[in-house]
Amino acid sequence: ADSKSGKIIIKSNPKYKSHILKILPLIYTDSYHRDDVILPAFIQNIEFTIRAGDNKYNLLKFDLEFLLKIQNNQKDKFMEITNSESYQIGLLLGSMAKNLSQEIKSFEKNYVGNLTRRIGSIEDFIKLKNDIEQKLIMHEKSKFTYQISYDLAQKIKDFNEQYDKEECAFGFFESYFKPLPKKKEDTVEN
Repeated sequence: ADSKSGKIIIKSNPKYKSHILKILPLIYTDSYHRDDVILPAFIQNIEFTIRAGDNKYNLLKFDLEFLLKIQNNQKDKFMEITNSESYQIGLLLGSMAKNLSQEIKSFEKNYVGNLTRRIGSIEDFIKLKNDIEQKLIMHEKSKFTYQISYDLAQKIKDFNEQYDKEECAFGFFESYFKPLPKKKEDTVEN
């Protein structure tokens, strides 16, 4: 937030801004039916903000959800994305990777900020999964992710859909940036 005005300033990718400006007239004229560019533009924008050191995923996610929900069609595109196998494996990988963010200072900019470049295909996704697992072992964090790693391996083995790197990245960001639950303080009674 800007300290003088109190306004939230968001650094955004020019391609994302341009796309939003293109769809605004469609929204106002009830002609906004299908948008195959919004998810890739959103993912690129999130990666851009991460590399710029100004992550706003949790804020911008609501923009994406809103734009997907107001499309005039019979499908719930947001639900379709979150139910996809690509999103589900991304969700699990993001949960695993979250354990590295405190251990490796450059992890967020180098890995998370360039995520779609690293997960272009299912084979690339598996390479990244293996790389993250190696880093978890090196930093003695694998004990926290053992079950997630097993579940992810099973989902990859049973993967039947067309792989979509943007849906996968969206799932990754969803779990990676999910706030940690606050610990409840136990009150001791005498």
